[in-house]
Amino acid sequence: MSHIREGQLPRVVQRIRQKPGNTVMACTLIKEDLRREAAELAAAHGIPFIDLFGPVIDCFARVLGMQPTQEYSSYERSDQNYFSFCRAVEYALEHDDGANPSGWVHADVVILGLSRVGKSPLSVYMSTLGLKVANYPLCPGVELPDELSKVDRRRVFGLLVDAEVLVQYRRARSKRLGTVAKGYDDASTIYEEIEQVKEILKKKRFTAVDATGMSVASISSKIMRYLAERFGELNLDDPFKPVKKYTSISAELDELA
Repeated sequence: MSHIREGQLPRVVQRIRQKPGNTVMACTLIKEDLRREAAELAAAHGIPFIDLFGPVIDCFARVLGMQPTQEYSSYERSDQNYFSFCRAVEYALEHDDGANPSGWVHADVVILGLSRVGKSPLSVYMSTLGLKVANYPLCPGVELPDELSKVDRRRVFGLLVDAEVLVQYRRARSKRLGTVAKGYDDASTIYEEIEQVKEILKKKRFTAVDATGMSVASISSKIMRYLAERFGELNLDDPFKPVKKYTSISAELDELA
C-alpha cells in the first residue's frame, strides 16, 4: 500500500490482519510519527514489523548533521525520459576518472581537476539531471589526452579548490589510506599544482570553476548556467514528473468502509 497519510494506519493494519497465513509488516514511511505509530500498531497486534527507511534516515541525519524535512514527494516515471536518465548515469560511471576518453566527444560536460577536488561526485550528480558527464584527473607535468582536443572547449570545466582546503582533503585521505605518493598532501606541492592547473585552463581557454566551500548541487547549477548561456536552454529530459493525486491507498481503504 502506498501514499499512506495520517489516520489511515489503523485501517491498514486491519487490512493486514485479514490476510490469511503468516504476515510481516514492512514500511518505507518518511514521517517519524507515522513510523512510530506503525511500529506500535504492529506490536499491539503481534505482527512482525520492519522499518526499512527509519535507520537509513536517522543515519544520514547523524552523519550530515541535518534534520529530514519529512515531506513526501511522489513521482511517476516517464519511460522515455527515464531511459535517457539511465543512459546519462551509465555514461558518467563509464567515463569516470579518465576512463574511455574516446567517448568524450559525446559528453555534455567534461570536468577536469586535481585529486580530491570532487570530480566524481559532481559527475554522478549532474548525470542524475540527464547530462552526460566525463571527468579527468589533472596531473601537473602530464600532457592532456589528445581526445580532449576533439571536445568543444565550451563544455570543458576545470574545478579549483583553495590550497588550504585541498591540503585538508588530501591529508584526511592520507590518514584513511595509511600510505600515499610522496608530496601528495604536502602544502607547498599542492600550491604549485594549483598554479599549474590555472595555467593549463588559461592556455586551453577552459572555464575555471572555484568550488571552494560549495555543495555539489551549487557547483552543478553554476556549470549548467554556463551551458545555458552558451548553448541555449538545456531542456533536459526529466525522468520523473509530479503526481498530484494519491489514489493507491484510498482505493484499498474504500473496500474497508
